[in-house]
Amino acid sequence: MKNELLPEQLKIEKANEKDWNEITYLLKEAGLFPYIGKDENFKKFYVIKSSEIKNVICCFTLDIENNIAILKSYAVKNEFRGKGIGKNVAKRLPELGKNLNLRKIYAASWEAGNFWKKSGFKEVDLNKLLDTYFLKYAEHLEKNYPQFSEKTRYFILTLI
Repeated sequence: MKNELLPEQLKIEKANEKDWNEITYLLKEAGLFPYIGKDENFKKFYVIKSSEIKNVICCFTLDIENNIAILKSYAVKNEFRGKGIGKNVAKRLPELGKNLNLRKIYAASWEAGNFWKKSGFKEVDLNKLLDTYFLKYAEHLEKNYPQFSEKTRYFILTLI
């Protein structure tokens, strides 16, 4: 079947300028486009492609400061949802994080909390966190998207 991909066919790579139209299409399709920052561009994104399908199947950003990353804009193309691709990519984030010398990867989600828990992230209480970089981001979310503040859950993947 056309949309069946094996995990070993999936490759995570830095996005290039040619990927930007597909990334924006994917973010619009996932309903995330209104939430990306004004300064977002292809340079911040990672894309997932396969040896079979050369188009972008999945994308995300990692905003990094002091070996701590914030995972944002995680989206899987509609035709590939429910096929394990998002889960497979999420399970490979520790390897990517270690290659980037990260200590932690944070994520915030108002609709996919169970997905992140199943993918190895641990839910965290903001009141118990000390990482000001992520706390500023969480504050930004609460201030700019109050409609989601009660539903937003926060997660961490500790690498070291």
